[in-house]
Amino acid sequence: MDMDVQLWRLFVQIVEYGSVTRVASARDVAQSVVSRQLATIEKICGGRLFERTGRGVRLNEAGARIYPRVVAWLEEGNQLSRDVRRAANMPAGTVKVGILSSISRDFTSSLYERITEAFPEIHLHIFDGPGRQISEWLEAQAIDFGVVLRNTKEERRSDIRIGTLSTALIGPPGDVLTSSATVEFSKLAEIPLVLAGHPNVSRDLLEHHARRKGIKINVPIECDSIPLQKHLVATSHIYAILGRHAVREELHAGQLQASKIVSPSLTRSIVLSYVEGRTPSAASRAVIDIARAILVPLIIEP
Repeated sequence: MDMDVQLWRLFVQIVEYGSVTRVASARDVAQSVVSRQLATIEKICGGRLFERTGRGVRLNEAGARIYPRVVAWLEEGNQLSRDVRRAANMPAGTVKVGILSSISRDFTSSLYERITEAFPEIHLHIFDGPGRQISEWLEAQAIDFGVVLRNTKEERRSDIRIGTLSTALIGPPGDVLTSSATVEFSKLAEIPLVLAGHPNVSRDLLEHHARRKGIKINVPIECDSIPLQKHLVATSHIYAILGRHAVREELHAGQLQASKIVSPSLTRSIVLSYVEGRTPSAASRAVIDIARAILVPLIIEP
């Protein structure tokens, strides 16, 4: 039936009110206007749809047959309009995120679950790697934003600080040096360490303080993989220097030990960093907001 949707809405309203007069009053128009519109509806449909009664009008057999279909059709149109408006305002598209290997597993699962629930039109592309690699991805604009560590003095204007992380000496179960809650920086002299290769925020900070204190750092092996660093510590009589968040599960399982390095402590900032000079998309901003909420409890030291 070739008829304006507004006429169909009038048809439904007449059914609900049961009176042309009351519909005219509700619409603040003359009764004759509604009567003419009703006549137009019935003419297009090829016959009467209402019976006139002493108190108003009611559906006849033909009208009763089409009424449920008209109501369903109008509701479908209303739902389509709502869906279109929601889609127009809903962030969508691919967001590329670089995540530190030390937090990638727990962070990624939480991020995926929350984004899927809140923003189903956003597609995540996760990049996992060390801080050096994430910085390179940002410089190359290969990712939209990354979770990275910074020395406090090196934070950028575009960085969104999440919090600070202290650094611990990681040793095997039963190790004397890492059996206490803290270990003094001077105790790091000459012990065998597995560290990430240069450039690396944590290593730069470590070597800076070592030079100031005149301490020689012994690094017989470099390894950019945190899982491999942890494996070496557990099996090869060597120590690592990591944030406690990176060994959370191993500490709970009794597979490794950790002592916070003090005098001085090695503190870094964990930040969300996005490509400088490029305004984040609506989808990126949505993911950044959720990423911040996930990271805050995730970096609390066990």
